[in-house]
Amino acid sequence: LAMPATSPCLMRPLARPKTMWYMLPAPHTPLDPAATPVPPPTPLADDMLACKSVEQLVVAVACFSGYAVPDVVLSARDRLIASLSEAGVELADGVAVEGLLLAQYNELFALPWARENEVWLQVRPETVAG
Repeated sequence: LAMPATSPCLMRPLARPKTMWYMLPAPHTPLDPAATPVPPPTPLADDMLACKSVEQLVVAVACFSGYAVPDVVLSARDRLIASLSEAGVELADGVAVEGLLLAQYNELFALPWARENEVWLQVRPETVAG
């Protein structure tokens, strides 16, 4: 399965154990919510890999470049939380720690200045303005 650079590698960096997953591109993850997704390919290592569907999320995103080391990720999270608070947007329950998602869009050996990362925090949809 070819994975375009627009498909992030997602990780919950503060959860134990850490988990990592990839969003499969269309047609496995259709852009149209009314479209039926194509089933993913069967993993070759069933004992280590699993394909699961996740429920739709409403997230706030903060972008940053460079290496996604813990202090940089937590700093981006804290800035995002402060911005959301100023805007009156509420986080979903328990999101600031266990729900923190790190999205990375890089090839394994990408140089630091070419690395694109995002911190995602799930928010309460009813608190997001139009």
